[in-house]
Amino acid sequence: MTHTHQKKLRPLAVALCAAGACLAALLLVWLAVVRPNADKSLSERVCDEYSLYALIEPGGSAEQTFSTGNDLIVMGFVFGTRGGQPTGDLELVLSDAGTGEILARSTGDMAGILPGQYVALGLDHTVEGAEGRRYRVTLTPHYTGDGRLTIGHSDGAVLWNDSFTVNGEAVEGTLALLITYRQIGGFLSRFFLVIGALACLVVFFGVWAALSRKLALHKLVFVLVLAFGILYSFVLPPYAAPDEKYHINQSFTLACQWANRLSGDEWKMGHVPLDMTYRREHDADPLLQEERTTVFSWQELCGNLLTTTTDSFDSHVALEELQTDRNPAMYLVSAAAVFVG
Repeated sequence: MTHTHQKKLRPLAVALCAAGACLAALLLVWLAVVRPNADKSLSERVCDEYSLYALIEPGGSAEQTFSTGNDLIVMGFVFGTRGGQPTGDLELVLSDAGTGEILARSTGDMAGILPGQYVALGLDHTVEGAEGRRYRVTLTPHYTGDGRLTIGHSDGAVLWNDSFTVNGEAVEGTLALLITYRQIGGFLSRFFLVIGALACLVVFFGVWAALSRKLALHKLVFVLVLAFGILYSFVLPPYAAPDEKYHINQSFTLACQWANRLSGDEWKMGHVPLDMTYRREHDADPLLQEERTTVFSWQELCGNLLTTTTDSFDSHVALEELQTDRNPAMYLVSAAAVFVG
């Protein structure tokens, strides 16, 4: 290979080495930080007090009614032991408190129970939540040894309109209960690796373009700033900044105003106060609009990219939400994106 060929291939080789180093760092971070958090979840604590423990007798069960609007994927309870480690199966039955319909089941081995901490029992399928729905969870141990199971509950604190019974007798308290309603699964790894791979490609292009001088320096800097800025916006989803929602509210209000002007309706949206915003009724997602940015925000966003609204093009609702400015000039581009969407 001639010196000229070596000189031509040098930028490519250096760029490959730089991208390879970034990829190696990416994989190390994934192994050390991302992969261990792949089972991260969002949970609701129905009751988090377990100062007392009730003994579940052979042939008996523990039963608690409760309500939640969230999905149910995993249910966690705090157990204790008496007379040694219990052995045998622990059966969980989740049913509708009103109709008695069985919604989900779970079976676990009591030999693996660790006393004094939450033990998770995964349901055989996800139960979709509904606002105001009441459930009944029944735990029945099937003992095969001398050890017995106790279950943690509060001391006298009873949830409104709910009941807790053990072995068929009412107990003055509430079962300690933790509900998992959202899990990341493999999304966290996929999200991290895709963003990391794109960053490695940007590094490869930047090093190659700089050494081969295929692109003027000012143009290269512009492209790199734009590319890394887009990647950064992937990591920082909408509503992540503390005042982000006020800017987004302004864009939605402006887009709604345009839609109503094109609708042919007699009603036209006029002046909008700073403490009001307009958008279609179902253009809302509490998890996505949470100011605390987590990977769940992107999971929710990615999962609804192709979700369409049932609202008509020119529909709107008035909401008591702050927006930023009465002057729409700064929001023409973002409002146009909302309008087209």
